[in-house]
Amino acid sequence: GCVPGIQFYGASLLCESRVAVRFYFMAQSLAGIDFGAYTPVEKNGMYYVEIPGINPQDYDKTVSVTVTDGSEEMTVTYSPMAYILRKYAAYEAGALKNLTAAMYQYHNAAKAYVAKGEDVVTDGNGIVIEQLVISGQIKRIDLNRRNTP
Repeated sequence: GCVPGIQFYGASLLCESRVAVRFYFMAQSLAGIDFGAYTPVEKNGMYYVEIPGINPQDYDKTVSVTVTDGSEEMTVTYSPMAYILRKYAAYEAGALKNLTAAMYQYHNAAKAYVAKGEDVVTDGNGIVIEQLVISGQIKRIDLNRRNTP
């Protein structure tokens, strides 16, 4: 859909203790525009809404924001994994390439951990991923320790 007076500009990730997705919009005014549960923030002549607290095992799931003016509605959807894969493919080397590679591996390890419900998960290369869980958050991952039979 389309809401007159507002245009979707793009999405980005914020990498903090948990990942957040930001949806950016361009508009002259937000009068009469509703973002549902999200509060828009103005920054550099644009507006964004943020979906915080995305767990690593959920990077492949989509998040969305619906914008309405009361008669027209627009829903934008994005997946953190889409950003990770796009940025990884776009760079030959460097910090962003390394970060996105690490985020991809972290996602796979967290997904395996949640699926197994165990304290130790091994990947297909025999590497033990040691995990300490406090309040449902993975606090440490050791990718350097080899699995021994």
